[in-house]
Amino acid sequence: MNKKRLCLIITLTSITLMIVLSVSFKIMDDADSKSEKYLKKNLVSLVEKCIKEENCEKKPITLNELNSKGYLNNEILNELKSYSLDTIVGYPTRDVILIKK
Repeated sequence: MNKKRLCLIITLTSITLMIVLSVSFKIMDDADSKSEKYLKKNLVSLVEKCIKEENCEKKPITLNELNSKGYLNNEILNELKSYSLDTIVGYPTRDVILIKK
């Protein structure tokens, strides 16, 4: 009887652990996805601002170009630390291709 009970406890603990880990990984992936989406949205708005102020041409723009023209502040640069400054922001398609370092 003790062996059956011990086996049941181990099985239930293992199943619970697997569920908790899978949910935790899913939450972390969703958080990364949301932060990347927010970052892309900010970059597109900065490119639109640069084009409206006629400092940039209506073409795909790299983050190096935005940075050299003073559109990237320290907060955005901190968010971009895991990405290359060769990242391309397409205009007018609004496509952002984030290139990881």
